[in-house]
Amino acid sequence: MSARLTVYPGQVREQVTATTIEGRIAIATEIVDEAREVAPVDTGYFESEFLVEYEGSRVYAVNAADDASYIEYGTLDTPPAAVMTDAARSHGKYSGWTPR
Repeated sequence: MSARLTVYPGQVREQVTATTIEGRIAIATEIVDEAREVAPVDTGYFESEFLVEYEGSRVYAVNAADDASYIEYGTLDTPPAAVMTDAARSHGKYSGWTPR
């Protein structure tokens, strides 16, 4: 006797996404907390703008400071802080931008 099972990839992806939202929010919160701890502090603005956002089933660890991308990834004359990038890398596969 045998059984046949049909797996529908789109349906599996939807179910996994829907059932893991709380866990992904928790991971994003850990990333934000870790990044905040080691963030460079000049005025405190960069450090105060870390937050977790979610839209539908997508979860984001964010720094909303106006110059966050320059601080995170560096410029020609400023080395990168890479605090969010490093924190994200410690929680799994990271495929975003890389610091200079």
